[in-house]
Amino acid sequence: MKLHKKLLLVIIVLIGVSTLLIWAFLGGRKELAMEQEREQPVKAPSRVSILDGESVVTLSRAEEIKNGIVVAPLQPVSHQEKLKAYGTVMELRDLFDLYNSYVAAKAQVEKATASLDASQREYERLKPLHENNRNISDKTFQAAEAAWRSNEADAHAAQAAVHAIEATVRQRWGAVIARWLVEKSPVFNRLKQQQDVLIQTTLPPDTHLASAPQTALGLLPLAIGSGTPGREIEGPMAIVILGGLVTSTALNLLVLPTLALRYGRFEREGEKPIGGLDVMQA
Repeated sequence: MKLHKKLLLVIIVLIGVSTLLIWAFLGGRKELAMEQEREQPVKAPSRVSILDGESVVTLSRAEEIKNGIVVAPLQPVSHQEKLKAYGTVMELRDLFDLYNSYVAAKAQVEKATASLDASQREYERLKPLHENNRNISDKTFQAAEAAWRSNEADAHAAQAAVHAIEATVRQRWGAVIARWLVEKSPVFNRLKQQQDVLIQTTLPPDTHLASAPQTALGLLPLAIGSGTPGREIEGPMAIVILGGLVTSTALNLLVLPTLALRYGRFEREGEKPIGGLDVMQA
């Protein structure tokens, strides 16, 4: 009887230990599964998709408001074509040397002109004295005439030197810079004082600049919308450029040919100009 009680007690103890082991095993596995689940990376919902070969980002309305994103349809705008080119700051020593030569030549012209005026007045004073009863000797009169002719030649030579320098500047630096030099433009003065620089721009090969009509058509929308916000600078500038294009085109196509036809003299061998026009002799 006592043996049966001991055996029953042992069986109950074994059942209890087994139950505890099973419970501990199941609890450990559950804890391990939860730990593995926490260690897995969090997968955010994908907002990027491909539509017609383009990447599209999809955001909710709340996300747009939170990030300050405003969606609006595109508005048509005008775009001025831009060219990418390389520029080089030019060395102006040669230009300034030509300017110094030009100033010296102008001074020589003034000096020669003054001498010519003085010798011419002296010649005109002595001429009637020589013609009336020869109140002066032939030698004095001839010396006065020679001085006048010599000063006249010097004046022509000095003027020719000025024209040669102008032609050299025009050939090397262009008509615009030559005009700056001759007229002593404020732009040229700023170049001399090193306040401004000249930049030589090299355009890429096969680059064609827009003609006057193309430029005018490109600037027309800017000129029309000059009063709209955001175009406070571009609008007036477009109006000024359009005005320059219109006036220069009208001058070159209408005014200058008319003046040349009216006042020009185009003489050829075997032709006789009549009333400013060339007419072939019969």
